[in-house]
Amino acid sequence: LQRQTAAVPGIAVVDRAGDAPYLAQVSATDTAAGGITVAVVAPVSDFTGHIRDLMVHVALVIIVVLVLALVVVRWTLASTMTTLGLLAEDAQRICEMDFSAPLPAHAPVRELRLLTEAFGLMKQTVLDRTSSLTESQQTLARLIQVGVAMAAERDVGALIELILHEAISISGAEGGTLYVITDDDELRVEFVFKQVLNISLGGRERAQIQLPLLPLYDPEGQPAFDHIAVAAVHQRTPI
Repeated sequence: LQRQTAAVPGIAVVDRAGDAPYLAQVSATDTAAGGITVAVVAPVSDFTGHIRDLMVHVALVIIVVLVLALVVVRWTLASTMTTLGLLAEDAQRICEMDFSAPLPAHAPVRELRLLTEAFGLMKQTVLDRTSSLTESQQTLARLIQVGVAMAAERDVGALIELILHEAISISGAEGGTLYVITDDDELRVEFVFKQVLNISLGGRERAQIQLPLLPLYDPEGQPAFDHIAVAAVHQRTPI
């Protein structure tokens, strides 16, 4: 010890060949009999062993966290690619006017969820516009057919019945009544059809309807508004 520390007071790390390093604390004390040198020696591992164990534990924790992070990243990437693939397939189906496929149920990333929701709104908008356009085309085709039939029809009663039936069909109503303005400024019921009540009066091959006439003007010559049909004639707007 004296050779290693030269008996110098203080703390020193002694590392001899073939031995584990140790920590030595040397102190000198003067007494009446002379100087006394006291040395306390302990292996360095007694002081640094717990630090080494802590470093091993930290390294193990870091390895476990990295493995878990790698698994999560791989799963997120796979889910993202799957969702993008489903959206691409759905976009291709929309190009073919096929709206039957559902949207992906879950997206792992917030931005991808927002993209999926926006894609769903766009898909619903395209579907609604397509349905509306299809209905408009069907209605236009019906109107063309009615126009052709009206041009070829010579029977007034049959023509009136055709007009009312087509108007009910196009508007989706449950029934309707057709009024005719007479030369005396009165409304005459020409045809009545109520599908729910199974009522069909007037029109082709039916007796004339015996209902009171509705005057368009009161005795003072002012427009009358005591009946919905009369009010519609004067206002010239749907009621």
